[in-house]
Order: sequence, then C-alpha cells, then structure tokens
Amino acid sequence: MSRAHPITNHSLILFSLCLIVNAFPSRAADVTGTSQRDTALKQDTSSVFSLGTVVVTGSEKKQQNKDVVTSAQMKEFGRTDVARALSLLPGVNVSDIGPRNESQVYIRGFDLRSVPLYIDGVPIYVPYDGYVDLGRFTTFDYSEIKVEKGYSSVLYGPNAIGGAINLVTRKPVHKLELQADVGTMGYVDTKRDSTLMPHLNGSLMNIGVGSRLGNFFLMGSISDLDKGNYELSKAFTPTVLQSGGLRANSYHRDAKASAKIGWDPAPGDEYALSYDNQHGEKGVPPTVDPTGMVRYWYWPYWDKQSVYLSSKTVLSDNFSLKVPVYYNELSNSLFACDDSTYSTFKKRSSFKSNYDDWTAGGAVELGTTIIPGNEMSVALHGKRDYHEEHNAYDTVKVANTKPFQEEPLRHFKDNTFSLGLEDGATILKILNLTGGISYDNRSSVEADNFYSHYNGKIFQNVFDSIVPFPSNNAQAFNAEGKATIDINSSQNASISIARKTRFPTLKDRYSYKLGTAIPNPTLQPEDAVNYEAAYDAGLNLGKWSLSGHVSLFYTHLYDAIQSVDSVIKAGVLDANARAQMQNTGEAEMPGVELSLDATVFHDVEWAKALEIGANASYLDKHNLSHPAIKFTDIPPGKVVGYVKYTPITGCYALISAEYDSWRYTTSQGSTVPEYALWNASLNVPLGANASFEGGVRNVSDKNYFLEAGYPEEGRTFFVNLHTNFNWD
Repeated sequence: MSRAHPITNHSLILFSLCLIVNAFPSRAADVTGTSQRDTALKQDTSSVFSLGTVVVTGSEKKQQNKDVVTSAQMKEFGRTDVARALSLLPGVNVSDIGPRNESQVYIRGFDLRSVPLYIDGVPIYVPYDGYVDLGRFTTFDYSEIKVEKGYSSVLYGPNAIGGAINLVTRKPVHKLELQADVGTMGYVDTKRDSTLMPHLNGSLMNIGVGSRLGNFFLMGSISDLDKGNYELSKAFTPTVLQSGGLRANSYHRDAKASAKIGWDPAPGDEYALSYDNQHGEKGVPPTVDPTGMVRYWYWPYWDKQSVYLSSKTVLSDNFSLKVPVYYNELSNSLFACDDSTYSTFKKRSSFKSNYDDWTAGGAVELGTTIIPGNEMSVALHGKRDYHEEHNAYDTVKVANTKPFQEEPLRHFKDNTFSLGLEDGATILKILNLTGGISYDNRSSVEADNFYSHYNGKIFQNVFDSIVPFPSNNAQAFNAEGKATIDINSSQNASISIARKTRFPTLKDRYSYKLGTAIPNPTLQPEDAVNYEAAYDAGLNLGKWSLSGHVSLFYTHLYDAIQSVDSVIKAGVLDANARAQMQNTGEAEMPGVELSLDATVFHDVEWAKALEIGANASYLDKHNLSHPAIKFTDIPPGKVVGYVKYTPITGCYALISAEYDSWRYTTSQGSTVPEYALWNASLNVPLGANASFEGGVRNVSDKNYFLEAGYPEEGRTFFVNLHTNFNWD
C-alpha cells in the first residue's frame, strides 16, 4: 500500500503548474513547436551510443547532467571497474561488503537497490538481491557513466528513489576502428625482498573493433582483468588470521565479450541489437579480526548474459517512439568451506549455494511535441524477475549417499509495472520547467519458503518441506518537478522536488541470511522526498578557465528499510536473537556537494595545459525514529582532488588524492577510521596512435579499511599500453 505524505501535494502542484504553463506557446520556440524530425537532424557525431541515454523530457542538454565520468577520465585516473570510476564524483561513496567481497556504492546515502544500475537504459541487477557487485563490471566498453541524484527521470521506471546510474556504451563513427589495451600490475615487497624487484600479480587486456558503413554500424569487444591476491600495506599489523604480505583469498578475474549491430536509416531512427557475456570468479578474504566470524568463502563463477533490442522511430513531425526489450540472465555460486584449504565442506556452516536468476522486460515510450513549445513523454515499463536457488551440503560421512545432498529448488517470481508521464518546456528562453508523475505496481507471483534442518527450530521442527510465503503486493505513486533558470550564458540555478518509492527486494522480504535472520514477507515500500537547490557558474578567459558547482540537498525517508540487528527472538524452541529487515520509521539526509575545476594555463610556452580540480561532499544520514540504529558504510565527509600537467598534446602527469572520513560498519555504532589515499600516473605518447602509461596507486602505502576486519590493498604499481586506430 502507498502512503501519502504532505510533500506529495507540493510535488503534484509543481508538476501541474508545469503542465499549465507549458500548454501555452513559448517565446523561445516557433509556435509550431520543434518537430521530432528536426530535432533528430542534429546528429550526435560522438562515440556515445545516444540511443542508450535517458534524457529528461524538454530539458536543455547543458542542464541534463553534470555528474558524468567520461571514458577519458576512467583512463586517466586508472579506474578499471565501475565502482572505482564512480568514486570520482561528489556524493558517491564506495564500500566493500567484506564478508562477500562485493563492491557497492552509495549515492547521497542510497545504495544500488535505491539507485538502480542501467546499461544503455536497460536495468541490470540480481533479481533476488536488487543490486549487483560493481567490482565485476570493467570500464573498457563504456563511453561514459551518467549519474542522476535525487531528481531523476520517471522514464527510467520503478525504484529510482535516490537516482539512477546509466552505463552508456560506445558506437563507431569511422569506417574501421581498432582499440587495444594491455597492461600489468604488481607490488614491491620492501620487507621481505632486498632486491626491490617488482612482483607481478595482475594483468588486463581489452580489444575492441568497430565499423560504420553508411547507415549500418557494428562493433565487438573482448576484455579480461585478472588480479591475484593483493599485497597489504606494510603498516598492517599481523593477526593470527592474516600474517601480512599477500591478502589471503583476495583474487578475482573478470572476462567479458560484447557485440552490437545497429541501423539508422533516417535522422532520428535507430535500431540496435546488443549482447553481453560476462564471466567472473573471485575469492572472499576472511576477516583478520580473531574475535569476528571467520568465513572461508569463494565464488567459483559469477556469470551474466544480457541481450537487448533498442529502437527509436520518428513517427511524424510531432511523435516519436522508443521501444527497448531486454533479457538478463545471472547465475552464480558461493562455496562456504571448512577452513583455509578451501577444499572440504564437512562443517554445519559449510555449503554450496547456487543462484539462477533472470529478468525479462521492456518498455514503450511515446514522445510528442504536438503542444507548441512543449515536449511530453509517456512510458510504460513491465518486467518479470525470477530467482531460483538451492544449497548443497556434504554428506560424505553418511553411508550410501551422494557426496553432496542437494536441497529442493526454491522459486521466486515478481511482476513489476510502471506508467510514467514526463513534461517539459523552456519559457522566455531562460526558464526550463520539467515535471513527472508515475504509478508503480509490484506483485508477488511465487515465493517458496523452505523449512530446513538449518532453520527448522523456528518453525516447530518441520523439516525439509516447501510451503509458500504469504502473497504480497505493493503500489506507489510518484511525483517530481524541477525549475532551472539560465542567469546568463555561463550561470544557471535550479530547484527540484522529487517524491519516489522503492519496493523491497526478494531478499529483503524472504531471506534467512544463513540462519542469522528471519524473513519479513509483509515488508512495506520505503518512500523518499528529495529536495535540491543547485548553482553552476563558469568563466573562460582564453588562457585560463574556471567552472564550479554547488548543491544543497535534503532527503526525508519514510518507512526506511533497514536490517535491525539482534532484536528478533526466534521463539520458545530457539531463543537466539536474529536480525530482520524492517521499516524502521523516518530518517533524514541533509548534505552539500561542491566542485571546482580550473585550467590554470592553456597553450602557453611551457605547457599545453595545467589543470586542477577538487570536489567535496558532506552527508548526515540518521534515523529519526530510532536514533540508536545507525546507517552503515556511508562516511559523512569526502574530498577528491587532482592536478594534471600536460606539457605537450597526449603527454600528461596526474596526481590525485581522496579523503574519506570515518564510517559506521554496524547498526549498533562500530566504526572504522578515516583515511587519505594518494595516486600518481604518467602518460607518454608513442606516436599518433599509441601511448604508454605507468603509475602508483596508494602511493603512501596507507593501511585502511572500508569494512571492519577487512584491510584494503597497499601500494600498487601498474603499466599499460593503449592503442587506437581509425580509418575512413
């Protein structure tokens, strides 16, 4: 059931005002409006796959999105996975879920369940968990990563309560394009190796080929990132579980193959079929804390396949149609072993857990400029989430049985639909108004509850049987509005209000979390109202330029979904306290983001360019209803800065730094301390089509933690060779 809050009326009023004002011709536009075909004639000649972008209806391109990480920035800062690339942006915090070795990001305090991940506008996630491990997504294929915060287009579909992340792929613009990258990484063991020779523990490879032949284009790529156990900082204090040196079981490997074929027969018309295949495998380092829960886990495979068809057709001067259809399949297995040999499964806590998930869905988006000076879009999204799981336990001690006894398969299915309307226009050439409303519905189709020997005491010792969980459905109404004013050619300001909803995931509702929690099938959606005021300004005086951005934001979260530790008693037959996902009441998240970038010198005698930049963010996320329950993994403060010196075109030296303040790691209030990291790299051109890159990450060899008991990587060296050839 949806729940109304006072701000909902404010959002609806603002959106209604947008519709009323936009119904009249704008002085900025021809009274006939701008036709869909005229707009399409302004072709995007960049390598960005424009069909994969999601554009807020009626907004100016320069106002669209300032939180973008380009492919050039990913390369310059050496960010080979999406999580670390996103950490370059203000308001984005990286966290590693230590017991699972998963990379996660928080956008203004929201995780990936509330800020969905998309590839070319297609949702990508594990249906059961509601998010993915961003460390498994390498950055080689992407032309840019766009982040929406707070206010995000309703055209994305449901659950974008805190924004959206869209990974936009490339498309070829030349008759033949070839891109290749090879590299290696390693460390120097100053404690145990007097020769100071580097030890290699990783490699990367990427090859991409593309071609545009008239109205057709095609491209394909393969990549492989292989990383062995990483070297801990020399400042790490050894424990009985980790002696120092190489971090136990910290390896990972991620391989990917992708292909795309497209056709754009007329301006504005485009059709593309894309396919991705990822294979991942990784270890899970055990905690170094002797008082913690020691787990000997690894993932033998983490595989994803995606196929999606995207199309845009200009139907007439005033109408266009976009239709994405997709199928995503994800399967993985988690092995929990007895000890550090990772070879036996005899303990009660050992198992083999297998997931097989898929999502199938699509959308229909109709855009129109039939009202003069006005653009409007309506979109219908629909999808089915499917999750299948079972565990297997070692029964070698039992005579006449298979080596592993497999539990029955459990099935979970959800259907989700969303209908959204978005409208926008520019008034008097300086004022841009946009607004959106949507209705979302999620229904539980099937959910199997397995009463096993593992959690049977909770249910009066009914063992090894499957019964359905109670069915549960939910619906939500969302509304948002935004006003942007162009003060002059280099300054603009905006205010926005967005009321959004997130449905709890399958895991939120049904997971026993290996016996440490009990399900909550009646868990309700959480709602948020996001307020933001922003200001952007820039100066360009030829030899130097300056640009800055400031955002003040406040989010009020209603019926917040959070894991509440050690408060649920299982019952008279099992008095152990367990956690449960609950709607813990209200929370608030006030914050501020600042960024400043400057080109100090440009095309002077001794330098092609000298650039400096920094961004900073502050966030205070706290629980209003239950102050003692802390929100974890979100540092209140963060600062990122860099200096880039380019003596000649293609040659540059880059020094960057990142500071993260302390963060809670448990809801009871345990913390890990602040840290600061320094990185340095040098890129040297090798002719017109190749360059050599070398650098150091964590220059000061800082010993730091994102999760208590799980130290991060120490000083690392890397060298890469990049090549890029284009023929017309």
